[in-house]
Amino acid sequence: MDDAALYRAVLADPHDDTPRLVYADWLDESAGQLPGAAGRSARARAEFIRLQCALARAGPAGWRQPDQPTTDLALARRERRLLFTHGRKWRRAAPPYLASSPFDRGFLRPHRALDPAEFLSYDDDWFRAAPLWDVHLYASGWHNDPDADHGQYGPLLAEVGRSPALERAGWLQVSFFATPTADFLRTGSFPNVETLVLNCGPFPDVLAAVAENPSFRNLRYVSFGPDRWAWAGGWAAGQHLAAIEPGLEAANRRHLRYGEMRAAVRVVLGAAAWMADPPEPAPAPPAAPAGPLVERLVPYPTAEMPVGRFLASLGLALAVPVAVLVAASITTRPSRTPDPGLLDGERLRRALEPLPPLDPALFKVPPAQPPGPADGMG
Repeated sequence: MDDAALYRAVLADPHDDTPRLVYADWLDESAGQLPGAAGRSARARAEFIRLQCALARAGPAGWRQPDQPTTDLALARRERRLLFTHGRKWRRAAPPYLASSPFDRGFLRPHRALDPAEFLSYDDDWFRAAPLWDVHLYASGWHNDPDADHGQYGPLLAEVGRSPALERAGWLQVSFFATPTADFLRTGSFPNVETLVLNCGPFPDVLAAVAENPSFRNLRYVSFGPDRWAWAGGWAAGQHLAAIEPGLEAANRRHLRYGEMRAAVRVVLGAAAWMADPPEPAPAPPAAPAGPLVERLVPYPTAEMPVGRFLASLGLALAVPVAVLVAASITTRPSRTPDPGLLDGERLRRALEPLPPLDPALFKVPPAQPPGPADGMG
């Protein structure tokens, strides 16, 4: 087999280490036919693929999970040494738009933030340059105008869901869509998504859509993005989200095997089944009969309302307009100023008399005295 055929095998099952290890064996076998530096680089790349696969298997956590432990420090040091020595040459062999990407089990894994139109502008060959991609799919213009998405992304999201390029996404975040994304998550093709970050709503419909879509066959982690409260869809949906989130966090900490998260999502939604059927609102009180204000506020005494309670209600109803009238009379009363004629003549004369001019001598600075013998100058 040649390089292209082995790489197609890696693309066909990017989460399986076996095609990657077969690729490493082929690099070792072909290194003997390459001249000096190229042969050494091929052998180093084969060792690098095996090291990263071993380190990925050493811990239970998946890609980009914060609690992935490094159990073998010797392997980790060797990995960094190989990357320092040969990493620049390996990156130069890749397309320029992948050169700054990190390595995941021996192959580059790029990250791109794209709106639906940008995603669709790249063909499948562009995405096939790497086995797996980290994709942040977002609604453009949200940072300048929160209302930039007014529901126009529905057809674009449906087209993204049908795109073969979406199959290269291994980590997917969906953010800032006011357009409902449940249909996109329910009907799209996500065969290689291992981690799904939901930063849009409506909740809990998006989770139910994930649980219903069988294409999430490699899903291991589901979490909510940092702006989830802004996109939860209202107070009631925010309460649903608060009820769901602890169960999801517990499932993520278990580091489930590929494909088991869909069943965990169904369990989480079942534990909060009250969300699907919220309690009926309390019946509204009967409308007050038309009539004078006091008659509508305070009904006449009946057998159900004793006379004492009726009088107390009547006093409360009358106290409000009385308080309003008193406050209005206080605020509208004209202000009174003292009449100068009421002051005695001497006080009035002193108040109107101008101040005497200031003495200029107060502002004179005395001349400096020459230094004498006491100052140490004699």
